[in-house]
Amino acid sequence: MYASPVYTEPMKNITFSANEELIEQARAAARSQGTTLNVAVRKWLKDYSSSAGVAAESPSQPEKRSCVSNSTAPQENQEPQSVRTARANRFLAVMASLKHADLGGPYTRDELNER
Repeated sequence: MYASPVYTEPMKNITFSANEELIEQARAAARSQGTTLNVAVRKWLKDYSSSAGVAAESPSQPEKRSCVSNSTAPQENQEPQSVRTARANRFLAVMASLKHADLGGPYTRDELNER
């Protein structure tokens, strides 16, 4: 099982439009490199802005922590197994304690993006 990284600095979501087949090919390429399309796009944005001479305002690589991982998931700063297991167990305990919460979903994309 693989959980998405948790970023310790704010990340802004952006939406791109592209041909569905192209997106699937890009996802497959990212998987073959042991990464995700999101990570590949973030790297491309960093490289693109650097080549244009634009200085980044934030650190080049945000710190991220993975709650649960396996050997097929990309790992940059791999922690000892005992630390990952303890973190995963704490996460699962918190999630179990929140089972009573009902947020009334599912929500539409527009509802989720209301500010």
